[in-house]
Amino acid sequence: MTPETTVHVRKLAAKRWIDVDDALCAHGIHISVVNACGFHYRSAFEHGYKHALQDMAAKTRSDVPKLAWDHWGYVEIVLEKHGVPPNIISVCGFHYRTAFDHGHQHALEDIAAEDRPLGRVDQ
Repeated sequence: MTPETTVHVRKLAAKRWIDVDDALCAHGIHISVVNACGFHYRSAFEHGYKHALQDMAAKTRSDVPKLAWDHWGYVEIVLEKHGVPPNIISVCGFHYRTAFDHGHQHALEDIAAEDRPLGRVDQ
């Protein structure tokens, strides 16, 4: 993505994460877990956005859940190898997959609105 698009996507992801962050804290989830989930949420949001730009012609909305699960599979293994408890991995996984979908949807909305140049998407 262009630097401008990257900044735009990261701001969107951060704004969307605030509500999730507040909800987790309100449920008494430890701040270290909230921070870990936040990192993966923002990362997934950005990945979903990139996929929408890269594969717009080839992918349909029905492909997004599979893409999200495929990306999450790697992160899940990393968390397991670092000894993260299964219940925490489950919470992070839910937020990762939904954030991926959310980022993908925002890319489609931005493209449809044509309110800014999207530029080239790098791998």
